[in-house]
Amino acid sequence: MERAFVESLSDHSRYLRFFTPSRELSASMLARLTQVDYDREMALIALVAEPDGMQQIGAARYSLTADGESVEFALVISDEWQRSGLGRRLMDALMDCAREKSYRYIVGDVLSDNQKMLRLMSSLGFSILPHPDGADMKRVVKPLQE
Repeated sequence: MERAFVESLSDHSRYLRFFTPSRELSASMLARLTQVDYDREMALIALVAEPDGMQQIGAARYSLTADGESVEFALVISDEWQRSGLGRRLMDALMDCAREKSYRYIVGDVLSDNQKMLRLMSSLGFSILPHPDGADMKRVVKPLQE
């Protein structure tokens, strides 16, 4: 299901999520996305019922960063479901999961030209900061313990 979801994304959406235009997931990347270590990671997916079975339409995940206090997130929504509120719902649920684990911050790296994601992050209360690797990226950060 994960492979079909990623392959169904437009080239642009795939690039914004994985920072590469590759259409296929390697075996190691597929394993990484589907074999979740719930002590250090969380993965949430959104599904819809279709006549031929369930179809994945979104995914949000986080993984623990090296500091042990914060998590780094990734979010991708199927092209057909973008601008439907699904990204916000998945991020809210993901942040709730991170709060339950008492993580202090949630962070993400977003391409500077990904204006839809930057608007969503801003509306969710994330700070949008320069990225240490250069102007092509932004770092988004939100405290989880308020």
